[in-house]
Parts: sequence; structure tokens; C-alpha cells
Amino acid sequence: MTAEDAREHQSSLEPGTPLLPGRQPIQVELLAVDLDTCGRCTGTAEQLAQALALTKPALHALGIDVEVTETVCRTAEEARAARLLASPTLRIDGADIDPAGSESACEASACCDPDGDPIDCRVWSYQGEAHHAAPVGLIVEHLLQAALARSAATPGSSSVVAQPYQLPANLQRFYGEQPATSCCAPVEAATCCEAEEKATCCSAEATAAGGCGCR
Repeated sequence: MTAEDAREHQSSLEPGTPLLPGRQPIQVELLAVDLDTCGRCTGTAEQLAQALALTKPALHALGIDVEVTETVCRTAEEARAARLLASPTLRIDGADIDPAGSESACEASACCDPDGDPIDCRVWSYQGEAHHAAPVGLIVEHLLQAALARSAATPGSSSVVAQPYQLPANLQRFYGEQPATSCCAPVEAATCCEAEEKATCCSAEATAAGGCGCR
């Protein structure tokens, strides 16, 4: 199944049972720098479609629907607006399903900037193994967790707290910007301190002075 087939499959899923009063759909976001040729991005789109098909009966039984949005961040401004930390990213109700995921050089030629420099794409960690596309089991687990939380939550409540954000150096290079150096991984740097404290918390200068402020 291609990513295009997967997207058609998602859009063709029949609506769920009527939502209970005050209950909002589960929000699923797929964010990437490419959804046409990058195998890690298109593979994640395909895995998402399979996970949605598998969880559909349970979600319908709970009276919960799912809304899926796909965003291709073509500029640094779009990436910042989406708070993109790695490509691809899957968020369910605003939370990254693999916040500690690592990255490695992408095999797809499409994941290169105009100068031909490769971008590092996400490596998903699940049950002790690394995957180049989001595992179906990981997505299913988070969909069901979101559904159960939705059933128990007070209408309108949310447990996701916005964290300080800066565009990772890897993506800055991809979009042709000169990245600021950091002593720690993008996910760690994004959550360890306030934006105005980055220069003294997780910069190369902080490392030279005796250690990364994040740690």
C-alpha cells in the first residue's frame, strides 16, 4: 500500500457512531518534511492507516471519532508553527507518541536540501527495537490510551502542557539556516529550559564551561 493509498483509505473510513455530548474527536497529526518519496514518512502514513483500521471497532463502541491531519512543513516558518522536532512526527491529542525517539541519516534522496546535504529522520523505538516507520502497535496503543482517557475525562479538559520550543539544528540546516550549536539532543533541548535560557543552558559554550546545562 502506498502513502497515497493510505491517505485515501483514511478519508474513506466510515464515520463513527454519534459522539457523546461534549466529547471531541481524537486529534491525530502526521507532520513531515515530505510525504511523497521519503520512505520513513510514507511508511508512517501507511502504518497509521493500518492502526486506524484496527482500532475503528473499539473507538466506535466508545462513541469516539478520530480526525487525522497531515502537514508537510516546506519552510522553516511552517516547521516552527507546527513545533516540529523530527520528521516524521505523529501526535495524538497534541502529544508526540515517541518523544524520546532518535534520528539517523535518511535513505531517501528527497530528504535533502538544495545543496544535497541529507536530513536525519526519526527512528522509532518500540518494544526494545528501532523502526524506520512508526510501528502499528505503538500507534494502536496510543490511540486506545487516548480513547480511554477521553472516556474518563471531563469534557473540554486537556492534559497536554505546551513546552518551550526551538527548531532543531538538523531541521535548521535542512531549511538552509545556520544552526546554533547545542550540547544535547533536540527533544531534550526543547524541554529542559525556557527559550530565553537556551544560550546558557544547552549551548556549546555551556559545554565548554563544564557541562551541558540540560543535565
